[in-house]
Amino acid sequence: MQPLLFRGGQAHCFPLVFQEFRTLHGRSVKDGGGIDVDFVAPASQLGELEASLMEKGLFFYFANDYAAKLHSPLPNNFEVTNTIYKDFVKFVDESDFEYRSRVDLGLESLEKYLKEEGYSDGGHMDQLRDTISAEMKLDFVRHGTEIRRRLEHAIRSRTQAESVRLVAEAKTDAQVLKAVELLKNNNLYTQLLQPADLDSKVASADPQI
Repeated sequence: MQPLLFRGGQAHCFPLVFQEFRTLHGRSVKDGGGIDVDFVAPASQLGELEASLMEKGLFFYFANDYAAKLHSPLPNNFEVTNTIYKDFVKFVDESDFEYRSRVDLGLESLEKYLKEEGYSDGGHMDQLRDTISAEMKLDFVRHGTEIRRRLEHAIRSRTQAESVRLVAEAKTDAQVLKAVELLKNNNLYTQLLQPADLDSKVASADPQI
């Protein structure tokens, strides 16, 4: 986004100029950006199957069904077992869920192109479609870890207080795990907290905060 300057009834764009500052410890601080973190915990990528299941609300609906059948409070050490996961896959199969990945859509485009150009696929398209369909079913295995985590979140959200859920989910949270890893590394943690060499930092920091 660029700021606008109005002159003579016309809008003129001019580039934003960001200043860079440095703390006494030499850390870079940029206008509008703040301080960069010391360690980055990689964010989990949302897969196509997981996104489709979320879009159709299937995690939510299964969690409702699961909660309705509970005869006692959900234990704090709850986890999605293989049995629960198989029940979820069966629940999805029995719904009107239609999973269409980018590969599936690409196959449809290819098939349409072949027909428009008058090419014969020699029956290979059906074989390819069957192969892709079988591969897509394996996505429940291939992306099982992410789907199980999302399913556990849905069930806990439906059956537990938020405070209990947050404590349980912190055990697998990538950012929390990275912070714990840092705290256990005494040498690295001490290095981060080392006092600055003020004379050298002041001399090199211009401007400074």
